[in-house]
Amino acid sequence: MNMKFALSLIIAGLLWTCSSPASEEQQAPPDAAYLNFIQQFDSLSFRATDTLDCDSLMYGALSEKAGKPTRIRLAMTEMRALIPPQLWKKARLDTTEQYYALGRFPFASGKEACMIGAYMDEQRYSTHLFIYDLSQHAFTHTQSLNFTMGGGPYLNHRKAWLCDLNQDGILDVVYKVEESLNLESEEDSFFKSSLHAEIWDGYRFVEYPQFAATSVYWDSLQLASDGY
Repeated sequence: MNMKFALSLIIAGLLWTCSSPASEEQQAPPDAAYLNFIQQFDSLSFRATDTLDCDSLMYGALSEKAGKPTRIRLAMTEMRALIPPQLWKKARLDTTEQYYALGRFPFASGKEACMIGAYMDEQRYSTHLFIYDLSQHAFTHTQSLNFTMGGGPYLNHRKAWLCDLNQDGILDVVYKVEESLNLESEEDSFFKSSLHAEIWDGYRFVEYPQFAATSVYWDSLQLASDGY
C-alpha cells in the first residue's frame, strides 16, 4: 500500500473518531445541581399497562386537607437556576405560586421527566411535566398536565392521565377539559366537556389522531378517583 495513502487513512480515521458523538457510557453525568434537584422527587415506576391520574398527586393545602403527606416544597432560586427562561414562560409559572416536587421517572431514551406542582390556592393550581435531556444536560421541554382555575360560580378544570397509548414504551397524555358556570339562571349556566390525547413524537407532544374518544372508560377512572 502506498505510504501516503495509508497515512491519509489513519488521519481520516482519527478525525472521524474525534468528531463522532460519544456513546451514552462516555457522556458526562448530569451536573451536581440537577442531581441535587431530583433527590427531592419520589422515584416513580410504570408498567406498560399503568395509568397515572395526575389529580391523585396532591400538594399544597390540598394534601393537608386530604390528610396526605406534604410534598417537598421546591426553592424558587433552585428552579430559576435549572429551568430555562423559555420553559418558565411556556409553563406560565408565577413567582407568587408555591412549587412542589411530585415525582420523577425515566422518559424516552436519554431523557428523564420531573413533575412539578404549582399551587396558589384551592381554586388555582396545576401540574407540569419537565423533560431533562441527559445528553444536553438541560431541561428542554415542558408540558402542562392537569390544572384547576376558578372563582365564584366559574370553574375550569383539566384532568390529565399519563399512560402509554401507542405502546412505544413512552408515556403519553390523555386530557379531559371541563368548564362550568353555575348561576341561579339555568339559561346563563353551562357545562362543557372535551377529551383528547397527545403522544410524544421524539421531540414534543403532538395530537394523537388515532385516539378513540372512549369517554366511558376515562369517565370511569374519574368516578373511581372521586370515590364512587
